[in-house]
Amino acid sequence: MTAVPQQAQPAIRRRRPVVHAPLVQLDPPRLVLLAAFFASVVAVVMAAQPMRYVLAPFLAIALMVLLFLISAYRREKTLPVFEVASYWIAAAALYGGFPLLNFMAGGLRWYPLSDNRIWGLDPGPWAVGAFGWRYALHMAAFLIVYLPLRQSAKLPRLDPIGRSRIVATIVGAVLATLFIYAIGHIYGVSYMVSYQDLVQGKVRGFADLGSLPVMQIVSVVTAVRFVLLQIVIALIMLKWRRSIAARIGLIVFLGALGGTIVVMGTARSEFILLLMTTIMFYHRFVRRIPFIIAIPAGVLFLGGFLLMGIMRDFQGVQTVSEYDVPLLASSNEFQAVFATAYDLHVARQTGELQHIPWQIHWSDFYALIPSQILPFEKIDPSAWYLHFRNITGAGFMFGVMSQAVVGWDWLELAIRGALVGLFCAFFQRWYTRHAREFWPTIALTFLSIWMYYSMRQGSFAFLYFIVYRFIPTFLAVETVAWLLRDGRRRFSRKRSATG
Repeated sequence: MTAVPQQAQPAIRRRRPVVHAPLVQLDPPRLVLLAAFFASVVAVVMAAQPMRYVLAPFLAIALMVLLFLISAYRREKTLPVFEVASYWIAAAALYGGFPLLNFMAGGLRWYPLSDNRIWGLDPGPWAVGAFGWRYALHMAAFLIVYLPLRQSAKLPRLDPIGRSRIVATIVGAVLATLFIYAIGHIYGVSYMVSYQDLVQGKVRGFADLGSLPVMQIVSVVTAVRFVLLQIVIALIMLKWRRSIAARIGLIVFLGALGGTIVVMGTARSEFILLLMTTIMFYHRFVRRIPFIIAIPAGVLFLGGFLLMGIMRDFQGVQTVSEYDVPLLASSNEFQAVFATAYDLHVARQTGELQHIPWQIHWSDFYALIPSQILPFEKIDPSAWYLHFRNITGAGFMFGVMSQAVVGWDWLELAIRGALVGLFCAFFQRWYTRHAREFWPTIALTFLSIWMYYSMRQGSFAFLYFIVYRFIPTFLAVETVAWLLRDGRRRFSRKRSATG
């Protein structure tokens, strides 16, 4: 029998199941942010009602810091150490969040060793928390503008600097230091003086030179010397792996400067800023700093900064314990700026503050113009506040929060935050295009360490440092470097002609 062939059956196509991609992909960094948000909500809900008023703005500030860090990590897979906005965010978080932490650490009350103005006004939890939301708004306006405009890029190696620039920098730093100490010897003043000795009249500082013409020269030389020290640190970091002597020299210099502050009780600014410069250049030229090291290092850095202030202002931790004041509740830099703004806020609410000079609102910009050519009086906001409160023998920084309080308040805070965010975004984009060059790298480091003045003095106070500190240093170094190069060329031509 012959088999009848069966008709071939058509192949059955199996349809693959359609997998719909989620609208929002929750990668680990976003999961961390989401978990932190829900944990913050639970913490606020579970907190007692008085604590809730202060805890909510504090956690809002902390969440915005986390948002910035996670955004930077997802973008470049590294800690944003060499980014100018990082230092603005850090300053905003400290100046806004640390006074709230002081208040919570003190059991929702102020102490005699707190800032005397905040101690006298004695605002409660609701008032302190309401004022803390202003800082949160300011940070939110900054991030809303900055994060979409920020351009990510891998930073390349730095181009060769040139021997003439190196010689000009080192010689300039040495000559500027010798000049400062020579002026101090001639006029009987000291560059690094103890605050206690200065108040008691035991020693004289450079500020005692008053309006002498030499004081203006000293101010310029001091500013240029600081930028030159930053460049020297950059040169050391470029040779960090090859020169043990350079490493030892930098460690000894920073150690001696920090030890002098602890022993003598002098100003901390120069040491802290040079230490920040060292960290930035180490991250840029030597090795990237991972998160696991940056977090404890940041806590130690902040703790050391506060401890230096306590030892300087209260003659040690023992004084704080004698008054039965929690260590975190004592007066500090951030609390003082907070107190100035809150004092002005209360004065305006009560009608005590009637007349506000229009110059206060624009001080960041006309400060760039010499007083001699201005058609109106230049008013320093800090000096105006001291005059308003009849305070003598002390000085208080003004701060962006004070600018807003005497201006358009909440609206002004949002506008100022957005404008600073716009500036930082475009400056960072400009740097990514010139990251190989020497001066843009120095400029970003210089601007980063002075960004805290945006919270301490005024939104655009850093412009003054660019115009009167960075640009003179740039012109001086480039002029000397050009003279050295020109002299070397002339000598080579003369030698070749003679030969």
